[in-house]
Amino acid sequence: KDYTRRQLREKLKGDGYPEEIIASVMEDLIRDNYLNDSRYAENYIYWKAGGRSRNRMMMDLKQKGIDPDSARAIYDDLLEREDIDPEGEVIQRFLSKKSFDAAEASFEEKEKMKASLYRKGFSLDAINRAIGRR
Repeated sequence: KDYTRRQLREKLKGDGYPEEIIASVMEDLIRDNYLNDSRYAENYIYWKAGGRSRNRMMMDLKQKGIDPDSARAIYDDLLEREDIDPEGEVIQRFLSKKSFDAAEASFEEKEKMKASLYRKGFSLDAINRAIGRR
């Protein structure tokens, strides 16, 4: 299983290993590139991008011990390389699932849907782009 540095340290502490053993193991794993927070963040973003908002992924990575600035840079770099809009795709799937038609929706219905998406962690720009496309 792939771990972040923080996750592995907590796991080893929880299993009762002494601090000097933890430090030695962590050093060896980092040196041999088995423990790499950037790789972990990139894999996490790549696999979760189609189902979660950017904000949710950034929050999850922060809880796993990934620096927020690094996570944002990795997210932006991955999107640029892959030329994808995962938030837009997730929002479109959500709108389709709810049978939401922006062309026929009233102002109040649109605002209610925007609020729902915003609470799920999507940015207002992504929400407005997605609802504007429908």
